Amino acid sequence: MTHPLRAKLLFAISEKGQRGVTIRQLAERSGESKRRVRYHLDALLDSELIRIAAEEPRGGVVERYFKAEQMPWISSSAFGELDEDQPLQMSVQILKAILADASRAMRGNVFGVRPGHAAIRIPGEVDQQGWEELAGIYDQSLLEIEAVIGRSRRRLERSGETPINALNALLLFEVPPWPSP
Repeated sequence: MTHPLRAKLLFAISEKGQRGVTIRQLAERSGESKRRVRYHLDALLDSELIRIAAEEPRGGVVERYFKAEQMPWISSSAFGELDEDQPLQMSVQILKAILADASRAMRGNVFGVRPGHAAIRIPGEVDQQGWEELAGIYDQSLLEIEAVIGRSRRRLERSGETPINALNALLLFEVPPWPSP
């Protein structure tokens, strides 16, 4: 996820439904050539971040549908397992994706419109224990969000209802203090 295009592809793949997404769809969404997309998909396959969900013959070729094996996120517990520069690089890619998604929602006139929409910014000073407590809350929130999405997916499959494309973004980061006057 430290490579910008691979991160972009992984985010796009993780957003697709049960069927998955094709190289052609990814190329159109990313604005990259199919060849370049295929090259980076091979790297994501090798790293086991994605898998081939289905293959269908189409016009003399086999069209592959790709699905994410895991969601592109970094929990607080995973930070310790990464190389020194990887957390920052991955966090930057995640933040770019969040900002791109928010911009797309604004252009589509759906940002802040649906009842229940939330945009929350809570600055505060904490000690080390407080930081660890906040990190734990975020880890727990992630698990709860994944559970809600899973239950929703099953209900949508049964009902045929039109899905709501929701984006959840959880951020916890340190900011430098304001300069002294």
